[in-house]
Amino acid sequence: MKGYFRTTLSLLVAAVLLCGSATEIWAQTPEVSRTKLMRVFKPTAERLDIRVVDPQGAVLSVAPEITSVKLRPDSYLAVRLGDTAVVARPQGRTLSAGNTYLRLPIGIAKTNATGTETLFLQPAIEIEGGGLHYDGGKLTGVFRLGLEDVED
Repeated sequence: MKGYFRTTLSLLVAAVLLCGSATEIWAQTPEVSRTKLMRVFKPTAERLDIRVVDPQGAVLSVAPEITSVKLRPDSYLAVRLGDTAVVARPQGRTLSAGNTYLRLPIGIAKTNATGTETLFLQPAIEIEGGGLHYDGGKLTGVFRLGLEDVED
């Protein structure tokens, strides 16, 4: 599962970095606690596997005894929430009849462009109608992939 986590994380780097530009205001950047991550993301994993990803793509593990991390505007936290996607309801809108909505087991904490507020994001997939089908050597169907703000 580690390979899956790294691959998925790598694919999300570009999307997450679009959520805000770097700023030099380090003193006012927020701290993100494990307690807050547990409350917001509601993981199925017994313990949170937290990684800090810097602008150059270096990934650093956060030791389990560390209770909070100061989040720089030019980096983000990636949190492994479990092993499988979870069927969910999209926040702030109604799901079309017959569609399936899944949240992937990765949480992302990132500051806004000014570095003053923390965004809590989770990749999600909405699959239309009857889902994806393998037909005659090709996959058919429609799905959308995006990042959802999951803070209550």
